Amino acid sequence: MSPKTPAELRQARALYRSQQRIARQEYNLWMGREPLRPSWNAIPMTSSRYAPRHTYYIPVYIQQ
Repeated sequence: MSPKTPAELRQARALYRSQQRIARQEYNLWMGREPLRPSWNAIPMTSSRYAPRHTYYIPVYIQQ
């Protein structure tokens, strides 16, 4: 075996990185994750920084 040239080492490293990237994309797709999409609402006018208030309705029965 002869030692690899720097160009061959660069190509091998680029091939390895591309395989890792493809594997990461396939895993995210399989898990249903979209890492490139924001996890918050991208339109600031339609969202609030405050937590939503929950209104609870408690039925009151009056017997006569």
